[in-house]
Amino acid sequence: MTFPSHHIPIQIISVCSTKGDMTPLRFRFEDDRHELHTVTISRILSTKATAYGGVHCLQFTCLAPVGDRERQLTLRYNVLSHTWVLLSAEAERHLFVPPDG
Repeated sequence: MTFPSHHIPIQIISVCSTKGDMTPLRFRFEDDRHELHTVTISRILSTKATAYGGVHCLQFTCLAPVGDRERQLTLRYNVLSHTWVLLSAEAERHLFVPPDG
């Protein structure tokens, strides 16, 4: 199985507070077999505003149950394009597990 790039595009469901704070709740992504997977976020560990190449982003470090353990995942929201990506290579090793292995 080949892993996708380190910036995996994701679809996300999030909530915004009356103060404008954003909280991701769950996301889904497509694996290399074109199957959709949904991941529910159990806890947000940290949120930070960053700029990559002048592009403003919000980066979320989260915990989510994957298999039989909680895994740390990093999600990034691009403020300009309104897009989300899953960043962490750690997540790739645990989310993209072939059904037979």
